[in-house]
Amino acid sequence: MISARFLAAALMALTILAFPGIHAAESGDCAGVVLDENGVPVASARIQFESTISRTYRTETDSSGRFILRNLLTGDYKVEVRKAGFFLLTGQSFTLHAGPNELTLTLHHEQELHEQILLGRHMRLNLVVSILLLGLVAAALTRNTAAQETLNSRRASPVGRDHAQAGEQSVGRQRKQARRSGTKTAQGCARHSCAVVPGASSGI
Repeated sequence: MISARFLAAALMALTILAFPGIHAAESGDCAGVVLDENGVPVASARIQFESTISRTYRTETDSSGRFILRNLLTGDYKVEVRKAGFFLLTGQSFTLHAGPNELTLTLHHEQELHEQILLGRHMRLNLVVSILLLGLVAAALTRNTAAQETLNSRRASPVGRDHAQAGEQSVGRQRKQARRSGTKTAQGCARHSCAVVPGASSGI
């Protein structure tokens, strides 16, 4: 007679075959590497994987910057990587599938990123200064061009030429009057001298 245990085992086997979803949860492995912003491997970086069901897995990179985590439950994880001298990498999401998985993580140097920020600010400042200088030069050229055009228009204008000619004629008349006045003065002095000399002679 078939025992009760045999019947229970057979019933469980049939249930598992009929409902494969109750099999043991699938697992996978994650092998990866941690690099800096220049592509250089980062050794001794501490890595943490946290699943959506709050399971946490930790490991550390070797001298080549590589790491591996085995037998992880498949699903979504949040990855955190930390190393002294680098900015903390946190909040990065990763989906682990059944079987082997590959992952590359990048850390940024604190000092190099700071220098890049300073360099970017310096370049922006130089750009602003250059734009201001170009604006000043353009404004000066515009003013010089306008002044030259005004001067040329005055020279070409008939009114301007008339004013110039009138000024030249006025100067010429003043010079002629000055010469005439000088000539009359000299002639008067000459006549006066001639009148005095004879009188003086008759007195003697």
